[in-house]
Amino acid sequence: MGWFSKSLWLVADDPDGSWWCDCRTGVVDATWHNKETFPTDGTGWLWSCAKCSRAFMFAKCTYIRGTLEQLARKQTPRKQKHISQSGEMVENTLLATPDDWLKLVQPIADTIRDGERYVFFDGRVFPANHGPIKFDGLYRSHDLPDLPHLSESLMEETLANPDYWDVS
Repeated sequence: MGWFSKSLWLVADDPDGSWWCDCRTGVVDATWHNKETFPTDGTGWLWSCAKCSRAFMFAKCTYIRGTLEQLARKQTPRKQKHISQSGEMVENTLLATPDDWLKLVQPIADTIRDGERYVFFDGRVFPANHGPIKFDGLYRSHDLPDLPHLSESLMEETLANPDYWDVS
């Protein structure tokens, strides 16, 4: 398959230009998180751009140029530097091969629909629609009246609040 192939995938949807990614067509990278990354700095609720690695909150499903396999080859191996909870700088290989990348994105690709808007929240992908949300995430259980991404007050109480994420 050549670069003229198309795949249904997610791109940045930030019409206000209020997030960090300013790529003209920021394609969503594989969402990889573990207990070493901190949700309050955005890793638990923001997408990242495959081109610039900057973050954005909303993604829209559309057809992109190329295949997901081609995108996976461009995005691996992926290394990440971050400050551990003990305060040390750590570098990890997160996704070593294209197959690792595809293993993460294929379940998402199988459920998204063209034209729909999506958010990432604590290890899960949800349509960006108003309504109650209840699920067990990577970091904690959530039982909220709405997606925090869609409510400024809920965002302050949850996503941006370190106490919300501290379940120790």
